[in-house]
Amino acid sequence: MNSHFFIKVFVKKIIIFFIFFNLGLAYSQSSLEFILSDDKAVNITKSIPDGQSLLVFETDLNLKFDSSIENLQIEDKIDGKYYVFVSSGPQVITIKYFGDYSLNFGQIGMNNGFPSLNNNEVKYFTISKLIALQYEDITKKEKDKGNNIVPIGPNVSDALVVINVFPPDLELEITEKNNGITKVTKQTDGVYKIFLKAPAQHILQIKNKEFKDPTNLPVDGLASKEVRFYLVKKPTNLEDVSVDAQEAANANCELRNYQKKLSGKHTDSENEIMLKEYTRLFDLSQSILKQKQQKYKGTESGGIFMSEYTARILDCNK
Repeated sequence: MNSHFFIKVFVKKIIIFFIFFNLGLAYSQSSLEFILSDDKAVNITKSIPDGQSLLVFETDLNLKFDSSIENLQIEDKIDGKYYVFVSSGPQVITIKYFGDYSLNFGQIGMNNGFPSLNNNEVKYFTISKLIALQYEDITKKEKDKGNNIVPIGPNVSDALVVINVFPPDLELEITEKNNGITKVTKQTDGVYKIFLKAPAQHILQIKNKEFKDPTNLPVDGLASKEVRFYLVKKPTNLEDVSVDAQEAANANCELRNYQKKLSGKHTDSENEIMLKEYTRLFDLSQSILKQKQQKYKGTESGGIFMSEYTARILDCNK
């Protein structure tokens, strides 16, 4: 999973940075927003052992934390806050949320740089999830199907961007900051046609009222009268993927636990009953797994589902 980091500095010592990640061929602009606030840090009154610092993470997300340097001391989540005790000095903290994101304190040559942690220092972060629409370039797929549209825009040289949406009733607001759009039409089947000045490079900003964060769709090197196709869709809910992975893993774990019972000595009638129950559990676990796999088949969430499912199976075997 490729991660790109952006840092923006705001007044009042509040730092916000966004972590974007791509999933397969679809470009997901789901991101985590970290807000660092000294104002909230001064209100933390927890006792900090000498030689350590305290990182506070306020969030409604279920997160895990790790460090390559030491075993972290993490208190149970209290009132939506994680309290993570770490050694003072240079430190890299890995935050796990469907991917690994690093916070760097005093480590030279790494992104997301903060000063080294001072003895008994408190850093207070608020973490939230930003969600925008996803998009995928489907130009090759459409042209392979013989979808060869001739663009007829307001200008002879205008290029055409065709946006299919999912679900079909998804309403879009499409703009381009350099006034590169010459015409926008929406067909009854939910397909948007955007005529653009060409040759040129454009960044389309796509919005939907359900999501506060816009999606920036770059259209690079657009030639005169060129046609490109994109699919824009609602983002995947990663929590739903996690729940489905847990459900499938639970069925498999139940099967494995029952399998252990078969190793002992049993009467013929007991063996017959146990074999029927084992067969039922086996069929159930396979049915649930296939159902979930089919749900995410052909989507960027398929790999995430299997990764989450496999991790939970390994936990079951411990």
